[in-house]
Amino acid sequence: VPTFSILRDGFRGLDSLSIQDLFRASKISLTIAAFVVFLSLAISYPYLHWLNEKERVKGPSLWSWLIVLPQFFSTLVIALSLSLCFSFVRNSSILSYVGIVVTQALFVIPLIQFPLRDGFMRLSHARSQIAQSLGANRFQRLIFVELPFMKRYIFLSVLIAVGFSLGEVVSVLLFSPPGIQTLSSSIFQAMSRYRFQEAHAYTVV
Repeated sequence: VPTFSILRDGFRGLDSLSIQDLFRASKISLTIAAFVVFLSLAISYPYLHWLNEKERVKGPSLWSWLIVLPQFFSTLVIALSLSLCFSFVRNSSILSYVGIVVTQALFVIPLIQFPLRDGFMRLSHARSQIAQSLGANRFQRLIFVELPFMKRYIFLSVLIAVGFSLGEVVSVLLFSPPGIQTLSSSIFQAMSRYRFQEAHAYTVV
């Protein structure tokens, strides 16, 4: 089975990895993933909340197509277009991180909107009405009624966003200046040099 052979070779190749390089790549990858999760949820959750309230009153809305629009384009095409339009970001480490996070978030949002929309569809409007009748304001209804119900869907969205960010390499190669190394780019570089055991070791990590 290919998966088991990769794991077997990966564990054997762990000794060949530099602990310092591995720690740095893991730290950068997790940092980027954390910002991707935050940005994608900060955009998609309020938008889907508003869309759910709008559709509850007026029915299906054409605005629902906006959030899935990036799915109709290739990751490489959009990342390459953004890197050409904002080529100056490679001259700054901070801006290069911003470019990577924004590009990844563009493709994470259409993915996480599926579990979030499912959660909003299952969320009973009667819960909010009962809380409102008891004197709860909008913020209290969000904290004590909506978020506890939505936590499993948010958790699933976080897993999707982290998994996509850790495995995405196009935006890292296009935006990152020399010196920024992530787990996915380390795998890509090892494969391009035919160091397959090292690539398998990064895959295990």
